[in-house]
Amino acid sequence: YLGALGPRPGVLVQAGTGSLVLALAEGRSPVMLDGWGHLAGDRGSGFALGQAGLRAAFCALDGTAPPTALTATLLGADPEQTIRGLYASTTQTRDVAALAPLVLRAAADADGAALAAVSEVATALVDMVLTAGRRLDDPQLTRLPVAVVGGLFADSLFHDSVARSLREHLPHVDLHVGAGDALQGGRLLTTTRHDPLTRQLTSAFRNENS
Repeated sequence: YLGALGPRPGVLVQAGTGSLVLALAEGRSPVMLDGWGHLAGDRGSGFALGQAGLRAAFCALDGTAPPTALTATLLGADPEQTIRGLYASTTQTRDVAALAPLVLRAAADADGAALAAVSEVATALVDMVLTAGRRLDDPQLTRLPVAVVGGLFADSLFHDSVARSLREHLPHVDLHVGAGDALQGGRLLTTTRHDPLTRQLTSAFRNENS
């Protein structure tokens, strides 16, 4: 959070292999949404996007959904072997998340199922951003800038999908790419440790982990 926004109010949206939203306002306890891992959460993550792509590919294979390029792209020549390999993998979460760039590539080529998968994940992130604003008594996000970090946001189509979904609810809100990284955040954690907002963050997570 500090690396992306510094010691100021805002909403951090992280979307990589996993996902979470962390929001902070003056005088309020931090709000953290998701971060529950792939079994219970990660609704706006690379894992969720890869999983949505797999589901679409197998639905098309079964004939319960229209054909999609994802079937050949994600499943290859032997879908049964592909899925057996994923189920047997000891790095299943990372392996499924690694399919996200393939889903994004298919979406860029206007594949309907891939576009729907991207929209589903983007909507999940936006729902969390809106929830964070409501919980901090700023439902219009007039006082809380929104910063994004994580590998999924490096893809312009994904970034634009999240931004477009957010603007459908709040036309005045833009997404800002995080200004710094975890290293910058570590420096700020030291140099701004007496700042009220930094203290809110550190005390909240210290209590959580105690």
